[in-house]
Amino acid sequence: MKYLILTLFFIRLLFADHIIVYTFREFENALNIAQPGDSVLVNDGVYKIQDTWALQVRINHLTIKSLSGIRDNVVIQGRGMHADSHHGFWVDADFVTIQDLTIQNVRNHCIQTHVDADFLSVKNCVLRDAGEQMLKVPMDENIDSPSESGLVEDCLFEYSQGIGPRDYIGGIDCHFAKDWIVRRNVFRDISSPEHAVAEHAVHFWSWSENTLCENNLIINCDRGIGYGLSNSGHRNGTIRNNIIFHDQSPGGGYADVSIEVFNSDRTAIYNNTIYQAHSNYFAGIKNWGGKNVSILNNVVIISDGFYGHVQQAIWVTNGGTGPVSYNHVCVPNPDLFASVDVPDVNRVQDVTDFLHIRDAGVTELIDAGTNDLPGAPAAFIDFDGTIRPVGAAVDIGADEFEECVGIGETTINVPLDYQLFQNYPNPFNAKTLLTFQVPIDGIVNVIIYNAQGYKVAILEQEFYAAGKHSMMWNATPFPSGCYFVTLSTTEYTQSVKALLVK
Repeated sequence: MKYLILTLFFIRLLFADHIIVYTFREFENALNIAQPGDSVLVNDGVYKIQDTWALQVRINHLTIKSLSGIRDNVVIQGRGMHADSHHGFWVDADFVTIQDLTIQNVRNHCIQTHVDADFLSVKNCVLRDAGEQMLKVPMDENIDSPSESGLVEDCLFEYSQGIGPRDYIGGIDCHFAKDWIVRRNVFRDISSPEHAVAEHAVHFWSWSENTLCENNLIINCDRGIGYGLSNSGHRNGTIRNNIIFHDQSPGGGYADVSIEVFNSDRTAIYNNTIYQAHSNYFAGIKNWGGKNVSILNNVVIISDGFYGHVQQAIWVTNGGTGPVSYNHVCVPNPDLFASVDVPDVNRVQDVTDFLHIRDAGVTELIDAGTNDLPGAPAAFIDFDGTIRPVGAAVDIGADEFEECVGIGETTINVPLDYQLFQNYPNPFNAKTLLTFQVPIDGIVNVIIYNAQGYKVAILEQEFYAAGKHSMMWNATPFPSGCYFVTLSTTEYTQSVKALLVK
């Protein structure tokens, strides 16, 4: 053991703030000797959890990621979904990043945090085959501070056999969480084999608040996205640009609801696409008792089955209030879609291709939504990354069409004014999307200044045609802090504040 620790210390000397590990024991010891600001880099291989209940992370400002950057090549392997109690990672620290890894086959949770662990980032990981919820933020009534500012993006949550081991399973399950973001993830087959539904693919409750769930793909899960539950509600959340798909494939099991807000006040649900061909689904979108809940610009395609009557596609009950408008509701109709073949649900691209609307169906959706969306930035991306809105108004559903279709012709909308939109996301870690519009052709300058007013980067000094444009700012080389993005032309100058948090 002494030799191992000395070896790791030697690696620290060679690689400064990086510790490279090759075995499970080295992995455990690296987490013990790491210092704030370190990165634990995991070499390709399978790391079996042995004689311990979890890989314990107790150091603030720690990054854990694969050395190769390929998430399938580094596997944290548990002892099985029916084994003794154990997790993949137990995180009792702030500012922890887990990236480019696979965590699978555990009895409890792939990742569990302490009640008030803040600024957890889980990026480009696979969380697979957990005996309970895959990512868990628990509840402790004796602790009055929430888990703040978590980020889960570009991950895959799934059960490899197409169905889970029991009903007490789920994807992301967070109690008392604040300012969390869940985006661009895939959730697949979170489904119970019993005559009881599994828990949600994404669930924020126990008085969570200010959560954002966007651009996720949810396939054949018993429940999709949930905010609040019973008397443990939620406040001030947004659910947008998600695609939720459920057919009658084997392992589909029983099913409940695609999007559910339960005593979740001031929640915005907009521009989601829901396809429910499963006859046991209770509702497409349900507001149970939430006050000032806005349900706008959604496509809900729902079967006329046992519970899933079309009139309950969007269901407001138990005293729920808020606008419900600009939504498109219909029964499953293959003529609506670009692909008439039922998709292979094991192929993500098949599902997204299937749910692209045919040109014939565009006229009912394009520019048919409302731009008056609570909490929405002036410009934001759709499921595919297209900047919204393209035309005069936001399109209905998770897709924004590239062009505005008129009768017998195609027209391009030219903005009337200059504008630099707020960067998105903001705050951000490493990369953020910058969007601007110009009413005439000309040279456009996009320049970054730091908080002291010094110019630190010139992103663009190019000719742009009239219209809306976007670019990605990769701020990886820059330290955390406040920056100012400035758009300037010969006739116009505007700045927005961007907050980089690493």
